Amino acid sequence: MNLRNVRADVTLDMRGVACPLPPIKTSTTLDKMKTGEILEVIGYNAIAKRSAPWFAKRLGNHLLGSFEDEKGIYHVIYKRK
Repeated sequence: MNLRNVRADVTLDMRGVACPLPPIKTSTTLDKMKTGEILEVIGYNAIAKRSAPWFAKRLGNHLLGSFEDEKGIYHVIYKRK
């Protein structure tokens, strides 16, 4: 699956937002979404890319994957369980 072609139902722009807000906002956003909807979280923090599998499992959602684009922006794609 090419994640660059996945269309998100909701995009959460976390560029410039400091911890702990990105995981808190991601969690609350996923909680508000319907089953099967796609959330794309974007930001500059490489830590989010590494912690995404743990975070998805902890929240009980599915991580479709993550990638870094040509501008150095990280995209993490979740599917609401």
